[in-house]
Amino acid sequence: MQAWWNAESIGEYWTLWNMPVHHWMIRHVYIPIKSTTGNRYVGVLASFFVSAIFHEVLIAVPLHRIKGYAFFGMLAQVRSHPLTYQLATAYCAGLWRAMQYAATPVAVII
Repeated sequence: MQAWWNAESIGEYWTLWNMPVHHWMIRHVYIPIKSTTGNRYVGVLASFFVSAIFHEVLIAVPLHRIKGYAFFGMLAQVRSHPLTYQLATAYCAGLWRAMQYAATPVAVII
């Protein structure tokens, strides 16, 4: 099993970050939506949407307010997977590492 901090792309990072949640999302959101619609991208969007709701609830409940920061932040990441993949293949895998380390303090604060 590979460690999440050795991820080569943002897609691999999401997969390795929380394996039980990743498998649950694939089994209960992605596969049913993809098999119903026949479209992989719709399954990905549905998975991110459900994940965004969960993230917002995890922030809103302890703070007793709904601001939408976690929800929209999670949905904004939908486009970052293909973008970072294109940048990493065009330039180098070190670019992903730099982005990963640059985002770490932000993730700790949030």
